[in-house]
Amino acid sequence: MATYTISPLSAPTRSLNIARSASITNIYATSGSNDQNWVVDSLTSTSRQYIKHFSNQAYALNAYRSGTNWNCTLRKASGNIDGYVILTKVANKTNVYTIRLSEYSNRYLT
Repeated sequence: MATYTISPLSAPTRSLNIARSASITNIYATSGSNDQNWVVDSLTSTSRQYIKHFSNQAYALNAYRSGTNWNCTLRKASGNIDGYVILTKVANKTNVYTIRLSEYSNRYLT
């Protein structure tokens, strides 16, 4: 397992961050804090996996579904099918991956 920050390609100086509530994720200015560190089993695996929070790896990113709105939250990983993702390297880009929900193939972290 390795530790990573998750940043939008359009805003590389911003990173996915745990908000104060510890259940909602937001994009904040990259600071290098542990709130912005994520653990991934493998960037080269084509299998489904969790993106776990660095400070407490029992928790992973989760798709919170409410009607037609889908938000990115943090939830216990164990038994959470809405947290499984597939990482796919973007061709001709260095260190750029799409993050797709494994159970909902048309849903991506954006």
